[in-house]
Amino acid sequence: MSNFWLIGLSNSFHLIATVVWIGWGVLLPLVVSPHVAAAHQEGDWRGGLLRRISVAYGAALLLWATGMLQMSANANYEGFLAIGGTWSLLMLAKHLVVLVNIGLMVLLGHQLSPALRLAVRRDALGKVNNLDALAGRFRVVAWLNLVVCLAVLALTGLLTAVP
Repeated sequence: MSNFWLIGLSNSFHLIATVVWIGWGVLLPLVVSPHVAAAHQEGDWRGGLLRRISVAYGAALLLWATGMLQMSANANYEGFLAIGGTWSLLMLAKHLVVLVNIGLMVLLGHQLSPALRLAVRRDALGKVNNLDALAGRFRVVAWLNLVVCLAVLALTGLLTAVP
């Protein structure tokens, strides 16, 4: 397979994975967080979205694999941690922001969501819970994650503008 086709195929998969990853980041604050308590009840379709976070993680892995191929094929790439120009500084910033993005997704999917499910169950049983505080924290982190997603897209746009 020629380099042209390999990079083209990689770019296509990268774009699909970007739609999934960023789409996940958009769904959480706009669709799930306004009804976060209901989303953690059994049978709620929004809860189904939360339980399929592995799709977002799969997209992140695909982004990593295809992104490495695309980065190494870019004429501006000078080597691992070789920071010598605007492109490499922007790429470093983008990767740092992506790490923050992944951290926030893990926080949402593996700490806040399970805690909210437990709080919803406790609330249904009339037991003391911290549902309101957890729901508020989920909303804040979901919106922060969306801002970080937008920062990744902005940095990507700047990277494509570097000659």
